[in-house]
Amino acid sequence: MKTVINRCIHCNIQYTWQASGIPDDRYKKASRDYCNECTIAINEALKSIPKKREFVYEITNEVTVDQLRKWEVRRDEESKQCCGFGKLKRVFSSLYNEELGGKITKEVEGMDEFYGKTYIYSYWSNKPEDIIIKVEREKNLETGELIN
Repeated sequence: MKTVINRCIHCNIQYTWQASGIPDDRYKKASRDYCNECTIAINEALKSIPKKREFVYEITNEVTVDQLRKWEVRRDEESKQCCGFGKLKRVFSSLYNEELGGKITKEVEGMDEFYGKTYIYSYWSNKPEDIIIKVEREKNLETGELIN
């Protein structure tokens, strides 16, 4: 467990914040910027303000799995040239089904005309032809409208 002594940016007291490790109740309420007392006050104040947007994944056919795989290879090559190792990737926990095998899910950042979009594709290892591609979209929670 890594703990850090910080100074609260609101009330200016010193406090200990748990930066990593197994959660410890002594540091549960503190955040990187605020002490326990200020974090609790901020969270209580935010409860009265409803969320306005959220990110959702929607099935899409605007890209193909071949495009996504090419982008993965291209991004890995570009990051190896820059940094000497491949880009860090988000890891999805695997599902398993006796009949279908393991479920494989990968996240890919869009490139070229799709730059700025995030895609995930997933399939069962025993049925790789049944690939589902989804794109991350922003949803307006007040109107239900999908943005971008």
